[in-house]
Amino acid sequence: MAGGRAYEMAFRLNAKLGKSYNSAFARAESVAKKAFGNIAKMGAAIAGGMGIADMANTYKDFQQSIANTGAIAGVSKMSKEYKELENAALEAGKKTTKTAKEAADALGYMSLAGWDTNQSISGLMPVLRLSEASGADLAMTSDLVTDSMSAMGLSVDQLSTYSIL
Repeated sequence: MAGGRAYEMAFRLNAKLGKSYNSAFARAESVAKKAFGNIAKMGAAIAGGMGIADMANTYKDFQQSIANTGAIAGVSKMSKEYKELENAALEAGKKTTKTAKEAADALGYMSLAGWDTNQSISGLMPVLRLSEASGADLAMTSDLVTDSMSAMGLSVDQLSTYSIL
């Protein structure tokens, strides 16, 4: 009988310890999952923060380019023309492989060539397509197109036949 009692005690002790161990392991696993989850969230927040900083810099760069273009064109930030230039650059950035900043810079070169706001906006997409087709920088393409058209005595209205795009 004493042997049976010892086995019974060992069995009960083992059952208690087993539950205790299982419970301890379950708690440890839960804590570890939470910790790894928090680490993952922190990493995502840090990466997201870098993305936000990049977006802020991109926006700041675009705003500076469009402000430069507005100054060259002689339009104030509060004017309808400024908003039209800004919208044209943003739209070009959405619809093409070029960025809105690049489009704003191209509009600036058109303004330097003496094109008014409407002429620059209407000329933006043909110049942009020429830039994409040639693989050349958009601002440089804009500068070359406006300079060469001016040298040949061509008006902005002749841009579509000039660029053949």
